[in-house]
Amino acid sequence: MQRAVLAAHSDLYRPHDGYPRVEQGKVSTQSVVAAPFGCAIEIEPAEFTPLAPFRRRRIRRGGWSLCSPPRHATKLLRRLRSQTPQSESKGWSASHYAQNHQRPTAEFISLADNGLAQIDRCEFMAFQSNAAFAGFLRSTASTVVLAESAPAANFLLEERLPVSREQEFLTEKPGAAPTGWDVLSWRETFVNHYGDRVARPLRRALEISTFAAVNQDNHLAIESHQDVVRLESIVGLHKCCSVGFDTPSDLAAELRNLIRSRQPGQAGAFSDDQHSRLAEWLDGSEPNLRGGLNGKRDARPAFAAPFDEVEKLLAAPDWATKLRNALGLSHFAGSPAKPLPVVLCRYNLSRVERAARKAKVAAWAAVPTVLDAGNLNGPSAAFFPFPKAAAGINPFGFGVTVSLAADGGLDFKSELLHFRLDYTLDDFAMVGEITDEVTEAQLATYRQRHFDLLEQELQYRSYVP
Repeated sequence: MQRAVLAAHSDLYRPHDGYPRVEQGKVSTQSVVAAPFGCAIEIEPAEFTPLAPFRRRRIRRGGWSLCSPPRHATKLLRRLRSQTPQSESKGWSASHYAQNHQRPTAEFISLADNGLAQIDRCEFMAFQSNAAFAGFLRSTASTVVLAESAPAANFLLEERLPVSREQEFLTEKPGAAPTGWDVLSWRETFVNHYGDRVARPLRRALEISTFAAVNQDNHLAIESHQDVVRLESIVGLHKCCSVGFDTPSDLAAELRNLIRSRQPGQAGAFSDDQHSRLAEWLDGSEPNLRGGLNGKRDARPAFAAPFDEVEKLLAAPDWATKLRNALGLSHFAGSPAKPLPVVLCRYNLSRVERAARKAKVAAWAAVPTVLDAGNLNGPSAAFFPFPKAAAGINPFGFGVTVSLAADGGLDFKSELLHFRLDYTLDDFAMVGEITDEVTEAQLATYRQRHFDLLEQELQYRSYVP
């Protein structure tokens, strides 16, 4: 069959060794153009691997696409590059790459209008530019420890990270251990990157990569005159600032009193002293000094969801649990004996836009990526990167949450990142309790369900074992 192919494409290949015919830096592909559906060459099916075993082998090995060409195409490319002057090629030389600090690229052959082959380039994505790190991610994504396997799979599926942001991570300290990448070095690198590039103090907001020009491809140009919601753990708020309140329960009770006082006929139910107590907890005792909760919070991007998408859930008696499930907040866990108090924050994005302009950042809203999803303890297992091809599912092009409801999955809820804003007491809209938890086994099941729904749209599905 090989001899028959060489004979059919005698203008492209040399018959004695199979190398391409290169004349003056060009390759003729006229025989290919003349037979776009292939030549009538007889083959013996028994010589080929059956489809099912081939697919299994391809998935295990990571597969390939235009960004990861098959081995025979790579060999042909190398032969072409070794015989083709650099001025005749559209690919980048190694020296050009080193000078410009660009990500390593794979190059593939396409046809020009005149039937001559030309070499194009395709950037590696999903951390495939670093073979050692990519190999570590693939092996970690196969482990049974969800806190490790889920983030590793997310890294392999991420298709939105710009080149420079990926390189920021790969060059962060400490990087790979002397023996290679392991879970500890990966987690430490993530935590350092998150602290250096994401969770910055407000005075250094320009250093936040999420809203900087480096992340321009993920910035959202959306209408700011719309309400969004966040669900905050009152335990977490109290841990950040406890001024005036001995326990999270005390803080939750006073927030309930505040919210209740807004109801008809309850105007006098909340005293000035109570209001002052909460105001001091939120902003401190000195109006001109940044104190209280707002003064202690850093400027990390905030996850939020459009109010209109979750409004119906808020009418349920167990609205806090339903909202936790809809927003994919698996780390919010309580029990009947020890409920987790939470508060719903609702505000208008126009305030976020004004805060971002004041800080002079390049954008105020963005689609989340794996480098934004996590905290100073490590990457998130509940996050799932949203594929570009599935953007049509969401009319705004935001990311979507992983539903934690047993009967959920199909009803995607939007999620976006926005720039930090100072809370006001008016933002605290509802107080509730969560009396159950999402187990690791449940989260694994919900992630798999989410994966199955989006699998056809995932560009780098074959990278995940």
